[in-house]
Amino acid sequence: GVVLAGVAIDKAWDREESPWYNMFIEMPVPPLSRNEAEQLIRQPVAGFYRWDDAAMHRIWQISRGYPHRIQQICLEAVNIMLDHERRRVTLADVEAACERVQRSDQAL
Repeated sequence: GVVLAGVAIDKAWDREESPWYNMFIEMPVPPLSRNEAEQLIRQPVAGFYRWDDAAMHRIWQISRGYPHRIQQICLEAVNIMLDHERRRVTLADVEAACERVQRSDQAL
């Protein structure tokens, strides 16, 4: 089995058979509730990193619960935190992460 996630997945296939139509089942993922989003952010890194409440609130504001946006922001925020040799993600980290994500979106 495989799980693929994304905003847009290229279904072009250079072979006769196509897993997109014969094997895979597409399932849209609705936005997460605030509690679900917080669990997604906090639980995988519990014991390694901490998230300030203000940082969590800002991620929720920006992402509106969309998992792909949560992932983008969190990845950048954690990278920024690690660049500063810390183990706590702050609001400033999230704000900088949002700027990086926005620049990346504009480059597309």
